[in-house]
Amino acid sequence: MALREGIEDLGFHVGQRFGADNVDPHLTELLRRSPTLYQGLLKAIDLANKSVSQSQMGVFQPSHSRHTYFYHRPSCDVANPAIRQIGWFGIMTLIGMVRVFTGPRWQPVEIGLMTQHEPCLSIREQLSGTRLRLSQPCSYIAVDKAQLSMPPLTLDTATTVFPSFSFEPTSNDLVGSLRQVLHAYVEESDLSLAFAAELCNTSKRSLQRKLGNMGTSYSEVLDQARFDVSSRMLRDPDMKVLDVAHRLGYSDPTHFSRAFRRIVGVNPREYSQAYRH
Repeated sequence: MALREGIEDLGFHVGQRFGADNVDPHLTELLRRSPTLYQGLLKAIDLANKSVSQSQMGVFQPSHSRHTYFYHRPSCDVANPAIRQIGWFGIMTLIGMVRVFTGPRWQPVEIGLMTQHEPCLSIREQLSGTRLRLSQPCSYIAVDKAQLSMPPLTLDTATTVFPSFSFEPTSNDLVGSLRQVLHAYVEESDLSLAFAAELCNTSKRSLQRKLGNMGTSYSEVLDQARFDVSSRMLRDPDMKVLDVAHRLGYSDPTHFSRAFRRIVGVNPREYSQAYRH
């Protein structure tokens, strides 16, 4: 169709139009329910790789780079005449997912394309601040590691909700409400499922079932609540990572670092240093 109608940037505009909704109609909501951009990307990758056959999405994090690479490898190879449109459709879909957290004006610092073709003028004008690299093994966008800890934008104000003492607006759903309540208890020693069930005035089995129906588990909600509190502490220049780990009940700081990295994509020390700089 692009060739027949002479629409050189068709894949670009289709990707812009559908954004994060092209894989699954509930994907945008899944992203908004994620505590951080990093967790949102991981959930989107898992869903996309299960839903779209012969295609692959993922993240690559070079240890000595300030960027994380969010990539898409389509089912067809570079010899396919549709690769240019498919590539741009994929790129704009990746950007759409990130913009759930960063806002509609965000642009990646770098984009990788599988083809040797320079993008047309309309694409270059809309991505004027982005470096384009051609003939790459897959399509990708570069995301600053410091942005991986960003929470999703609110629906009403379209501004980022950064962790504060109250953390987030009052939530009406079970996951959000339980997460908020746990903020007050994360420094306690007993945070068992039984304890959470008692807070929710329900049974352990019922709580597990309800959380499962919402696509999560108690351990995930607890990790998210711990992240909310620990991220606030780590922004305090007088707080050390070791102190934060101990206050949250981790006898071994490495366990805290692993749990934090699962949600943010960087370790607590990197997060703390990025925020202070």
